[in-house]
Amino acid sequence: MRPFYLTTLRLLKRAGVKYMIGADSLVGLSEGDLFKYSSNLVVFIYPSQTFKMLVAGLAMLFHGVVLKPKLDAGNLFYRARYKPTLFTKRPYFVHASRMKQTADGYSMYLGGMQRLFRRDDLSLEYCSYRGQELPVPVELDSFIERYRDSLLSRYYQHHAVSLGSESEEEVVEFLYSVSKVLDEMNVDYWIEGGTLLGAVRDGKLIPWDHDLDLGMKFTTDREMKELIRRLKGSFHVSVKGFPPRENIWQLGDYRLLKVYPKRLLFLKEKLCLDLFVYYRKTLPGTQEEAYLYCVWGHNASHRTEHFDALDRIEFYGRQIPVPGSTEQFLETKYGADWRIPKRRWNVALDDGSIHREEQER
Repeated sequence: MRPFYLTTLRLLKRAGVKYMIGADSLVGLSEGDLFKYSSNLVVFIYPSQTFKMLVAGLAMLFHGVVLKPKLDAGNLFYRARYKPTLFTKRPYFVHASRMKQTADGYSMYLGGMQRLFRRDDLSLEYCSYRGQELPVPVELDSFIERYRDSLLSRYYQHHAVSLGSESEEEVVEFLYSVSKVLDEMNVDYWIEGGTLLGAVRDGKLIPWDHDLDLGMKFTTDREMKELIRRLKGSFHVSVKGFPPRENIWQLGDYRLLKVYPKRLLFLKEKLCLDLFVYYRKTLPGTQEEAYLYCVWGHNASHRTEHFDALDRIEFYGRQIPVPGSTEQFLETKYGADWRIPKRRWNVALDDGSIHREEQER
C-alpha cells in the first residue's frame, strides 16, 4: 500500500473519524486485493464527522497530504492527495464518500444516484491486510453479496443520458456530422465499442448505451491539431491526455477526444461521442506490432489486422467504417458471447482488450 494511504488512514483514526473501507476497494479487499479494481483507495465516512475530518485534514498538511472537500451533484465528499511540493501532486488519491443517516440506515451518493445501506449491516470489525488492520463490515462476505451492485456502481453507474431517451434521428445525425469532418480530413476511423456492437448485432444503437464510440489512427501532431480545430468549428471538444502514472503507456499527447453537440454558443449538450486515438507501436516487452490505446486508466491494445484494413457496413441507411475482421474484434472486446445483450457491462472490469497485468501498488 502506498505510504501516503497509510498516513491518511492513520490520521483519520487518530482524529477519531469513524470510517470503513468502501466501494470497489471493499470488493477488492474481499477478493484478496484491495486495489484490484482501482489504484485509488475509497473509504466511507459515517455521519457527523465534519469537525473530526477538519482536524484530520489539518494534521495531514504536516505530512504533505491535502484533504479537499468536493461536491458531486450537490453531495459532499473528500479527496486526499499527496503533494510533495506546492506545485506538484501525485495522481493517486483517497476518495472519502460521506454517509447520510436515514430512518432505516444510511444513504450514499454512488454511481450517479443515492444507494441505501441498512444500519445493522454496517457494524464494524477489523480485517488484516498485508500487516494493516482495516475497518470493514462484520460478516464481510455477506455484506458484499448483498451490496455488490451498489459498491461497484461507479462502474455500472446510472448516466444522465441514454441513447434510448434521446431522439434517435438526432443521435444518428450527430454521429454522421462528426464522421463527415473525419472524412473531409481523410482520417482513418471506425465505429467501435457499444456503437459497433449495436450496429453489427442489432442493426441499430443500443438503447441503454450512454454515448457514441469512434476510434481513429494517430498520424501526426500537426494533423491532430488541425482535426481538433475543425471539430471545434461545429462541436464542443474536450481533449484528454494520458494519465500521468508510472504504469500507464505514454503514447503521445492525445488519448481521447470527447465531442459534444453545441448548445447556444459556449454550452454543450449532455450527449457525448468518444473518439479514441490509437497508436501503432510495438507492444512493450514483445516484438509484436499492435494498436495501443488507454481506456479507464488501463493500457489496452488491438491486433493490427483490425485497423490496417477497414471494412464498411450500412448503418441507418448510410455507409460507415468498421474494424476489419469485425466479429473477431467484438469477441476480443466483449467475449465469445457478444451476441447476447447485456445491460451490465463496464470497460474497466469487462473489456477484453485491456492488459490486466499486475500493477504497482
